[in-house]
Amino acid sequence: MDRRDFLKTAALASAGGLLDPHRAAAQGATPIQVVLRVQAPDSIKTRLAARELKTGLLLLNPAMDVTQTTETPASNVVLLTLAIDASFKGAEDHEIVASGKGAVLRAANDQALLYAVFDFLERQGLVFGIDGTSAPIDHIS
Repeated sequence: MDRRDFLKTAALASAGGLLDPHRAAAQGATPIQVVLRVQAPDSIKTRLAARELKTGLLLLNPAMDVTQTTETPASNVVLLTLAIDASFKGAEDHEIVASGKGAVLRAANDQALLYAVFDFLERQGLVFGIDGTSAPIDHIS
């Protein structure tokens, strides 16, 4: 086996552990528990924002355990809160604020909440391009 074939095989073997959450769980790794709490009126865009956030987080780290609730979760999880706040002046205004062991994504309306989710995911390393969403090669561990 030449050097190039060895490097290809080694890269595929190491990437397999990152992409297979079942193998990571079987090896004793504890998945990161993330809870999405939605504090916004139910609408198509609010549901889309929550779904995009969950999908983006799983692209970044497939071994995450992402759930959604409307209630206050346990204190040992990463809490991401999606909220609509009418005090913003602009229609597309939003903010992302660290809060304990998580973050709060607040926005003026449901469309701005979707923008906040995309802004948050871009800050985590996702790239939204014409050919789809791309995650960084080095997954977060």
